[in-house]
Amino acid sequence: MTETEFRALCRAASLALNLADADQLHDCCQVVVDGVDIGLVLDHSDKTQLLHCYVDIGAFDAVRHPDALAELLKLNLYSGSKTHGVFAMDPVSERALLVSHLPLHPGLTGERLAAILRAYAGTATDLRTGLLQQACLPPLASGAAQVAALAALA
Repeated sequence: MTETEFRALCRAASLALNLADADQLHDCCQVVVDGVDIGLVLDHSDKTQLLHCYVDIGAFDAVRHPDALAELLKLNLYSGSKTHGVFAMDPVSERALLVSHLPLHPGLTGERLAAILRAYAGTATDLRTGLLQQACLPPLASGAAQVAALAALA
């Protein structure tokens, strides 16, 4: 994907998300979707043509709440190879993240990318409620349902 094509994809996604600045996603590689910070980077050195997506779930103290960290690992188990993302902890910021690699293909339109980003934001919001407010994720059945929803978008 060329830089011009990436700019057009980001602009179309921004318009579909009704963002005030249609160029912010491309120019800053970060936007706020439904209250959730999301970063999106096209790695030009990556021959596989992937968009690297980083969804901020939020900060929490994994040492004080190891059960929450264990729940993130359980979600990774459920997601397995069904999604293009994993749940992780950034060791520097101590923030939980959903890290996803979206393959670039002709079917990935701006509207589709916007739908994926909005779904990721919804997942982050749901996880914030369980992970950050209760120091544990929703029941496993709920986590499995979230993973299934993400897999359907990929």
